[in-house]
Amino acid sequence: MEWVETTGRTVEDALELALDQLGIDESEAQFEVVDEPKGGIFGRKDARVRVRVKPVSREKPAPERRRRERKSSSKSSTSSKSSGGSRKTSDSKAKTGDKNSDEESAPRPAKKTRDDKPKKPEKPRSERRERTGEMTISVEEQAEQAAEFARGLMTAFGLVADVAIRQEGDEVVVVDITGDDLGFLVGPKGVTLRAIEDLVRSSVQRRTEGFGARIHVDVGGYREKRRIALSDFARDVAAKVEESGDEYALEPMAAVDRKVVHDTIAEIEGLETLSDGEEPRRRVIVRSV
Repeated sequence: MEWVETTGRTVEDALELALDQLGIDESEAQFEVVDEPKGGIFGRKDARVRVRVKPVSREKPAPERRRRERKSSSKSSTSSKSSGGSRKTSDSKAKTGDKNSDEESAPRPAKKTRDDKPKKPEKPRSERRERTGEMTISVEEQAEQAAEFARGLMTAFGLVADVAIRQEGDEVVVVDITGDDLGFLVGPKGVTLRAIEDLVRSSVQRRTEGFGARIHVDVGGYREKRRIALSDFARDVAAKVEESGDEYALEPMAAVDRKVVHDTIAEIEGLETLSDGEEPRRRVIVRSV
């Protein structure tokens, strides 16, 4: 996968723009900071980053590494059984978690205007850089693990469904789930489907240390239908912007949906897109150049 290079007032702004162009989340990206933002008497210099999808490798782990992983897992299990007096700590953490949950569910204040919005603190440079490394589990093995986990979910839901896997290029694995009455697995605007995808992806990433294939889940061909619908909608919005000359802000979308809109508008001369806001309320704005 080729690198995408973007700029922004901050490193975070530049990174978010690149993620939108690639249609991925930060957990799926590998990036490096080319230039830090600078200010001075001769003007301001924007931050510049290079981003790409995390590279994958089809090499299987060496036998020695597998043995070390098994030993480490065995020691961890033995340690957890022999440790005593941990229940109180767990209970304490649970109570703290409940408190945090109540705080998160409380209504948030109205969104401030762009001028009043406080700047998001910059992460330390060491935290922004992705660690380098290669996947130690083949793409084919990851695909099977993803399918196995998806079948387990279907069983847990009490559903009769077919689960198949397919690869798109070298780095993308799609888990296709088909069957009758599976609409609730998609949910409003695909919210439930994205949650299921996160579960399947996490089950694989635990074994690849974050350096794995990109895992997607589809139910009854929903993703392709949504892509077509979003493209048509984006063209309708483009027509309104061309006619009125006013910019048009779309509703918040996931990164993969924003990419569809960006790609569609990029084909229309005289218009451009930008993203505004923070996840999960990040949205695309269409405007005239």
